[in-house]
Amino acid sequence: MKKFFLSLSAFVLCSLLPAKAQTYGTIAVTACPASVILNTSSNFSATIDTRYNRNVTLDIYGRCLTATNTTFVLTCVRSLDLATFESSSLSPYVFTLTIPTNGTTYHLLTNIDVGACGYLIPTNAAAGASGTVTNCGVTVALKPGN
Repeated sequence: MKKFFLSLSAFVLCSLLPAKAQTYGTIAVTACPASVILNTSSNFSATIDTRYNRNVTLDIYGRCLTATNTTFVLTCVRSLDLATFESSSLSPYVFTLTIPTNGTTYHLLTNIDVGACGYLIPTNAAAGASGTVTNCGVTVALKPGN
């Protein structure tokens, strides 16, 4: 009988507590240039708030319409407070997407664990020496609570 009441009380307690699933959402980085001309780079600034999202996924994408393969390079820097930033030359977050010439949009998905860093800021998009990148962009996926 004692086991029955313990089981019943555990069941009642668990049923009263609300179930909290982690939410998942994506954000388009609208400041990213739509195209980057061959052998050039484009500076921009977008803020990704990582104070409550330790794990971040970036979807980096672009298309190449020139005669040879090219690359699309995205550089991100970290900041604790949006007042001071790490030097982009020291950033561990430089991502290179190699894009073939077939006119198809290619995607690079990468997971980042930003640790205790408060903000992740994409700052520069660059195209390789052999081709212009079009239809390029960055989408961020956040999963709070990690």
